[in-house]
Amino acid sequence: MGTQELRKETVSTRKERRGATWNPPPFGWTKINVDTSYSLSSSRGAVTAVCRDNNGKLLTASMSNQICSSPLAVEVIAVREAVILARNL
Repeated sequence: MGTQELRKETVSTRKERRGATWNPPPFGWTKINVDTSYSLSSSRGAVTAVCRDNNGKLLTASMSNQICSSPLAVEVIAVREAVILARNL
């Protein structure tokens, strides 16, 4: 797939291609999902954490850019961010 084709692709199209789905937590629970990206050339990572209730209602979210030494380091930061969101709720 060329660069132009990737740019034209929508988020929903990417999800369909990957088969990504979101499953709600049990009634009365909340769920925090995290996602990361990492650039080896710049040693920078991006972290997103999203908290939703069992109806899929957005409760809170966060996004940050980090300077990291590895993809594993940015994943650890994402888990830390999820714990902070959970504690604050």
